Amino acid sequence: YHLVKNNLMEMDRYLDEVLAIQPDYYSALHLKGEYYYNAKEPVKAYKFLNEALNKFKYQPDFTKDEFYRETENCGKTHMYLGNIFYYYFDKVKSRGSELDDEIIDDKIQKMENYNSALTHYTTALNDFNYSSSELYYNMGRICYLKEQYTLALNLWLHLYDDFVKSPELMLALGNAFYNSGNGTTQ
Repeated sequence: YHLVKNNLMEMDRYLDEVLAIQPDYYSALHLKGEYYYNAKEPVKAYKFLNEALNKFKYQPDFTKDEFYRETENCGKTHMYLGNIFYYYFDKVKSRGSELDDEIIDDKIQKMENYNSALTHYTTALNDFNYSSSELYYNMGRICYLKEQYTLALNLWLHLYDDFVKSPELMLALGNAFYNSGNGTTQ
């Protein structure tokens, strides 16, 4: 509720209360990660999102209710982890299971961050059947950067309903068609 209302301070306060009572509660850990993500603190967000994934199978008893089984999905957690590496590709560095704030100038390390993002996005999509327009766009852009134009094109074609609202998407799609050989006349 407080995330939707963009009241991050209240969100943080309530999540701290929940985590004091149920420290292994996946949803609270995930939402705490979302909180830090929205507060533009990717290292803290990464910590809580990873902890949420680690605690998913050790949920409190009340989460065995059908409502929780239907609404809790690790795919969204992987999406946010992917977003950290995607949007902060030049500001974070992975060191094993840890993440550090660090300005990245090295193109190889930036590409590694994109690869990490793609791994999390693929896990969200394939293992948890989680999808969104943002996920498909970001996956397509990473494939485009890797010069995998046909794959980028196939991912972006999932965004058919977004084409009208997004001229940038139409431009990206046109470039992918062109670079994959589908945009030339014979």
